[in-house]
Amino acid sequence: MRDTKGRFALGNPGGPGRPKGVTSAQEFRRKVGEEDLQRIIARVVQAAIDGDMAAARIVLDRLYPLYDARSAELLERLEELEAALNAPRAA
Repeated sequence: MRDTKGRFALGNPGGPGRPKGVTSAQEFRRKVGEEDLQRIIARVVQAAIDGDMAAARIVLDRLYPLYDARSAELLERLEELEAALNAPRAA
């Protein structure tokens, strides 16, 4: 039960919570399977290599999760590459 401000009321025991030792990532891996995850990862990486900028951002976000000088430089280079790919080509 919640109070008028949306907070749990005093004495509310709450729910059972997540079982010990289980994370959402573990549940996902168990449902999808290691082989499927490897294929998904390989496809995303290949899409990034083939020029899919959304896939490249996914890969880079996992490799460089913190926005630091290296990440800033990589993002600048990624934007330059994206602009070059989207630029009209000379015939």
